[in-house]
Amino acid sequence: MDASRRDVHVHTVAALGRLSWQEVSGYGQRALVETTMGRYKLLIGERLRARIDAGRRTEATVGAKVLNRMLAAGRPTSVRARAAPCGHGERRFFIPFRIHATTLQHA
Repeated sequence: MDASRRDVHVHTVAALGRLSWQEVSGYGQRALVETTMGRYKLLIGERLRARIDAGRRTEATVGAKVLNRMLAAGRPTSVRARAAPCGHGERRFFIPFRIHATTLQHA
């Protein structure tokens, strides 16, 4: 009897660990796609409003471009800092970041 897809994933997680399984299976990519679609639906809407296929294509393209622009405007620039020694011999990492605000010009 062949193992089900779920059984294969369960055994892989047990053998490699959850983080390695996510890399091997492409789980991170799936999660990113689901998050992006959730954002799209929240901001643009649950459904397309155009009735003709060409209009639907245009509506989806415009929505994707708007979403990409919004995400690019709010994306922080992160810089990895060196570990700072703590009082008990452990090292603590912190990541300072700067958010670049975009300039909005009103017509």
